[in-house]
Amino acid sequence: MNDLLEREPAKLSGGQQQSVAIGAVWAMLPEVLIMDEPTSNLDPESSMRVLNLIRKLNKEHGKTIIIAEHKIDEVVHFVDHVVVMSQGKIELDDTPEVVFSNVDRLHDLGLVAPVATEIAYKLRAGGYKIDQMPLTVNEGMSMINNLLASF
Repeated sequence: MNDLLEREPAKLSGGQQQSVAIGAVWAMLPEVLIMDEPTSNLDPESSMRVLNLIRKLNKEHGKTIIIAEHKIDEVVHFVDHVVVMSQGKIELDDTPEVVFSNVDRLHDLGLVAPVATEIAYKLRAGGYKIDQMPLTVNEGMSMINNLLASF
């Protein structure tokens, strides 16, 4: 972020502005950092840079970071705990693997699981043997490769 110090904020990209804002808050050394859709209005590349920054801060400093986010596919591999709320009530509260395995419950709440999980859910409903629901695209590709190899 040092390369951003001398630049005017208005001339920074959305991702750079988001990174500077996160850095400014982080400089206050909070015990908990709560972020509401930190990747909103960012292109996929900027979103990944911001999420990588958040992950780095979490891993290097061991601080709790709470993220409210609708872009599930972008954050699923960054989180170790998921809480799903509806109407101010906690509906699901567990690891990503457990929460997103509850596809029917997510649908009841008007939500969707990560794309790879949704595909596995549909394949399982179609009679295919899916042992573990994938969360990420890479896990989904591995699942599909395993299915194809079984034919």
